[in-house]
Amino acid sequence: MGGRAGGAGSARFLNFLTEALFHLWRKAAEGEMRLTVWIGFALAVMQTSPTLATEADALLGSWQQVATSAGACPTCRLEFREGEQGLSVIANNGWTAILEGSRVGTFSGTGRWRSGGRTWIAGRPFTIGFDLDGDRLTMTMKVDMGKEPNPVVRAVYKRDWQGV
Repeated sequence: MGGRAGGAGSARFLNFLTEALFHLWRKAAEGEMRLTVWIGFALAVMQTSPTLATEADALLGSWQQVATSAGACPTCRLEFREGEQGLSVIANNGWTAILEGSRVGTFSGTGRWRSGGRTWIAGRPFTIGFDLDGDRLTMTMKVDMGKEPNPVVRAVYKRDWQGV
């Protein structure tokens, strides 16, 4: 995700920011844009990106499920990682998703359940959203069944204690 040092997302963000600032600087030099507008834009972008990066950093690591609409699962856990495709989440019960930050504390994306097995959900794609509020992480997953109504799974997670 944008702003993290060393991540693929930060490289994409820095490339975007460099191109945007160069374009704005050129327009300002041509007299088509007031310098004060350019400076205001640059400051706004620079102040926003660290916030989203900090929020993504807060998600990284392991989370344990404490409640769900799909039945109790005391062993269900999520692992948030940053990789080449951005922020990803891997569930120990068979699904993965790629996420993007849309606003502070809110992340959404798409994923798929692992293929195989006899469950109704095997191989199904889904959309997913996470809301981070302090140490509480809520998830909403809408499974694409190919026809309406699509089932919605809701869950609550807490930071997984590693016994340190």
